[in-house]
Amino acid sequence: MSIVSGQTDDQGRDTTLMQQHGDAAEGFMPYEFSPTHASFAVDIIDRALSASADSWTAAAAVSAAPAGDELGDLTALRRELCRALTYSLHLGLGDEEPGCELNTDGNDLLPAVRDLPDPVILLWRAVADGVTQPAAIARFADLLWCRRDQRAGLHAGRAARAYLQLADTADIDMDTMENLLRAWTLARRISDTDLDGQTRDRLAQIARDTLTDRPGERPGILLPALAALARGPLRPKKGPPPADPIDVDDLLSRAADTCRRGRDATAVARYRRTGVQDSAVLEAIAREEAAAYFRDADDAPHPAVRMARLTAAAQIAHERGLGDLERDAARQMQNIDPASLGMRTFTASSTVPAYVVEPLLHGFTRPDRWQQAMDVFLHSDCPTGDIANLRAEAAANHSPLSRILRPVRFTGGLPRAAADTDADLEKQEMSFYADVLAENHGRLLATGLRRLADRYGIPAEDDLVDYLLTRGARDAALVRSLAKALRHFWHQDFESAIHLAVPKVETAARALLIELDEGIYRAESAKSVGGYPGLYALLTNLEALALDESWAFFFNWLLAGPWGANLRNDVSHGLPAPMTAAHAALVLRAVSVLAIVAGPVTTIRQDTSLRRDRDELMALLTSLTPATSPAGRRLNRLAGLIERVAWRLRLTQARRMQRRSPRSR
Repeated sequence: MSIVSGQTDDQGRDTTLMQQHGDAAEGFMPYEFSPTHASFAVDIIDRALSASADSWTAAAAVSAAPAGDELGDLTALRRELCRALTYSLHLGLGDEEPGCELNTDGNDLLPAVRDLPDPVILLWRAVADGVTQPAAIARFADLLWCRRDQRAGLHAGRAARAYLQLADTADIDMDTMENLLRAWTLARRISDTDLDGQTRDRLAQIARDTLTDRPGERPGILLPALAALARGPLRPKKGPPPADPIDVDDLLSRAADTCRRGRDATAVARYRRTGVQDSAVLEAIAREEAAAYFRDADDAPHPAVRMARLTAAAQIAHERGLGDLERDAARQMQNIDPASLGMRTFTASSTVPAYVVEPLLHGFTRPDRWQQAMDVFLHSDCPTGDIANLRAEAAANHSPLSRILRPVRFTGGLPRAAADTDADLEKQEMSFYADVLAENHGRLLATGLRRLADRYGIPAEDDLVDYLLTRGARDAALVRSLAKALRHFWHQDFESAIHLAVPKVETAARALLIELDEGIYRAESAKSVGGYPGLYALLTNLEALALDESWAFFFNWLLAGPWGANLRNDVSHGLPAPMTAAHAALVLRAVSVLAIVAGPVTTIRQDTSLRRDRDELMALLTSLTPATSPAGRRLNRLAGLIERVAWRLRLTQARRMQRRSPRSR
C-alpha cells in the first residue's frame, strides 16, 4: 500500500494518492534502500517539516520536492517518505487510556509498521540519524520505537524530547497537546523520570493557564492534561513512590467547580476518585459532579434541551446513589410544560379503494353462523408481521443522523426511553415499522368485529365461552374474561375492554410456564417478598423455550416494551394510554392467542395427569396461529396492502421529522 501525491512511475502511470497493500503484488516496484538516498531524504524531510508539523502538508512537499537526475527514479523513495509522514497521532479521550499514541497498527490505507520490509527501516534509520528539525526527529525516531528497532529505548527518548520541544515552542492548541502527551506517553514507556517530570510540569502549567484564563472552556485541552496528571509522577524502580510536586487535587477541584458540561464533570470526577477510599470524600465528589449536570441544564437554550440535560442529571444522580438530587431532577423535569418542548405531530394517510377492502372483509359477515366468522379473527396472522421483515426494514432505514442524535420516546411529556446503543436503535426502528403494521391490522380487526356484531348480533357471554372452549381453550375462567372484554368492545366501551383484557395476557403466560413445569416463582428473601415475575420476564421465558419470535415481539411491543405501545405498563400505572378501537382489537387478539393455548393452573395443580405433554405444548407455542382460513388469508393480504401504501408515506414524514426535530421522535 502506498500514498503518493503528484508522481508518475517509470511507465508513466499516475500514482497520485494511490492506496494499496503489497507494492510488488500490485505492480509497483518495492523500495530498495541505497546510501545515496540518505542525504536527499534528510534534506527534503527537514525542509518539509521546518515550518509546520502538519504531516499531510509535509507529505505534499516531499512529493513536489525537485531532485537531480543523478539519483535516478525516486518514486519508491518518495512513496516511503510520504507513507512515514502519514501515520497519525491519536489522543486518548473519554474512557480511553490517557496519553497519545502513534497509530501504526495499519488500516485500509496504511500497512502496519511491524509488517514493513527491512529496506524501509534502513531508510528510517538514515533519516532519523540525519534530520535536525524537531518535527522530523519526533516522527522518525517514534516510528523506529514503534517498530521496536535496535536501540528502541534511545529512539523513544529522542522522540520524546523532540515532541516536548515542539510543545514548548507552539501555541496551546490540540497539536500542542498531542505532542506534549506523546512525549509524556513515551517517557512513561521507557521509565524516564526526568522526561516525565518535564512533561508533567508543562501539562500542569497548561492546566493552570486554562483554568485561570478561560475557566469552564477548552475541555479538549484541559481534560487530557488532567487525565495524565492524575496518574501521578513516575515511580522509580526502587524505593518509595515520590511525593507529587504538583498539586493535582487542587487543579481537579478547580476544574470540578468550573465545569459547565456534565460529561466533562464526569471525566474530572473519574480522575478525582482514583485511589480515594473515604466514603464522605467520594460522596462530595459525586455531588460536585451532579452539580455540573444541573448547571448544564440551567444553561439550556430551549426547554427540550433542558429536559435532555435534566434527564442526564437524574441518571448520574441515580448511578451515584444521590436520591435527593435524583428527585430534584425529576421534579424539575415534571415542571416543564410539554407544550414548550416544541414537539410536532407528523401524520400520513392513504386511501385504499372500497372494492379492494370490502371483499376482503366479507369473511366476518359471509358465513352462516357467527362462530365461523369469529374464526377469521382467531386465525389472523401476527399484527406486527414477521420478525425477520421487521429487522430487515430496521436495518434498511437506519438514518446516519439517528446515530448522532439518538431518538427518544416520550410519554406524557417526559422521556421514556432513549436509543443510546445500537441495539436500542434497532428496537426503536423495528418498533417504528411495527407501529404502521399493527395500526392497520388493528383497524381491520376492529372493523371486522364490528361488522360481525352488526350481521349476527352481539354473542352472549356464555355462547362466547362455549365457542372459545370448542376452539381449544381449556381455562374457562380465562376465556370468560376474554368473552366479557369482547362484549365491552362490541358495546364500544374500548377502555373497559382494554383494562379487563390486558392483565389476562400475563395470566395466560404464567399458566403456560407453570404447565411447562418451569420454576418461575421468586421465593421470599431478606430484601423482597415472594411472587411471580412481571409480564416481560414471563414472555422472555416463554420465548426462550418455544414461543414464536414474531408473536413474542408483538406481545412485547403492544404491552411490555418501552419502544412500543406499552399498554400493560401504562394501564397498570394509570398513565395516559390509547383507548381506540384499533388498540382494543389488538389487545383482544393478544389475549385470544394465549388463551386458546393456556390451561387452568388450579386444575392442573389438583390433578397433574391433566398436564399436557411438554412437547405438545412446545409445538403449540411454536405455531400459535392455526392453519389460516381463506378469509383469514384475505384479511392478512389486505393488512399487507394497506401497510405498503401507508408505510411509504409514514417513512417520508419520519425523515422530515428527523431533519427538523430528531430528538422528539
